[in-house]
Amino acid sequence: MGINQELLQKIVYSIGRAVEHDLPEYLQEHRKETNNATVQLRGDFINDNLRRNLVDEEIQLIPFKRFVWEGRIIVDNVNKVTYTVTTKRNLDSIPKKQRKSPHYLETILHVENGGLEAPVKQLQLLRYPAFDDDVYDDDYSSMFSGYIQDPQQFRHYVITYEAQNNELRDVQLHFLDKDFDPIGDAMPLNQYRKLDYGLLTQTDNSELDPTDKEIPDVVGSPETIKAALRTRRTDHARKVK
Repeated sequence: MGINQELLQKIVYSIGRAVEHDLPEYLQEHRKETNNATVQLRGDFINDNLRRNLVDEEIQLIPFKRFVWEGRIIVDNVNKVTYTVTTKRNLDSIPKKQRKSPHYLETILHVENGGLEAPVKQLQLLRYPAFDDDVYDDDYSSMFSGYIQDPQQFRHYVITYEAQNNELRDVQLHFLDKDFDPIGDAMPLNQYRKLDYGLLTQTDNSELDPTDKEIPDVVGSPETIKAALRTRRTDHARKVK
């Protein structure tokens, strides 16, 4: 899949600024007896920076919710790639937990990377989760709300970061199959931590309303998305036979 180097540089910069500048500055100005919300605050600052630095005619930032928690998905419409940002610890923990409903990354990997398989599969006595395709399709449609018409044209990458003591230690790009097994080696992104600030002048979206202005008109309803997914799986099954 095509890798947008400029986009990756902006993502890494957005993470680094949140970890090393935005969060420490906020905690210094709003010092409390305890700071238990620090991890969530870091994610909020990352998402703010992603909106400010990334969104333009080709890059979308799609909002979705998990109960009271809100997340963001980066969509590169030119290269047909989606990205999510999370900590390395969180990524490692996701496939180990049993859930009553899919984790959002399980859903995205199942739908977008479902036709791929890692060259080396990890042997596990129990593989979670075990949901039907319809469950993943419905969940995917609810997250993207029709802004991606044909998910099978897209591939998903996970960007992980590790931070300690307000310092960004490591950033990596992961390409995984639906079982969270790596399709290839993780790609280090630490070389992108020094940003060419000229890139930021190309996307000045700090005043965008996150509810609507950065997202174009809906191009496909949830029903259209699910129908396309079922048709593709049927065609794939016929080819296998």
